[in-house]
Amino acid sequence: MIKQRPEKLGPQRRALAVRAASVDADSRTVRLSFSSEEPIDMWYGTEVLSHAPGAVRMDRIQQSAPLLFNHDRDDLLGVIESVEIGADRRGYATVRFGKDERGQWAMDQVADGVLANVSFMYRVYKFTEDVEEEIYTATDWEPYEISLVTVPADFTVGVGREAG
Repeated sequence: MIKQRPEKLGPQRRALAVRAASVDADSRTVRLSFSSEEPIDMWYGTEVLSHAPGAVRMDRIQQSAPLLFNHDRDDLLGVIESVEIGADRRGYATVRFGKDERGQWAMDQVADGVLANVSFMYRVYKFTEDVEEEIYTATDWEPYEISLVTVPADFTVGVGREAG
């Protein structure tokens, strides 16, 4: 039975795993992967986020977007300094932790390998659909924020999850 996807979806979330973080204590930064083309089961079918040229709208996330804890807008940990789509078709970001108590806590948790998962909120503007397989490929989508999380959906990306 084919599920009916609504005409318009609100913001969605995806999560990834962080491993072997290498936090730069002087700059308070860490590089992490935040998105991939890993198929994820959603309530309407399987979703794939295309990372082909032009598929990802990067303007919003490149403008000092927030680094949050568990997608909580009131739990700011830092800021996203830079983002890019790699040759391996993954989204990468360098994030900077705040100098306040919460930012220090998060930086220490990541450096210790305790807080090891990443998620991000995004919005899909256009899908291509394989109705028979129930696979929806987002060909136009936009990330809004990146979060350090306790439970991820996509374990293939995160801190220390570089190509290879």
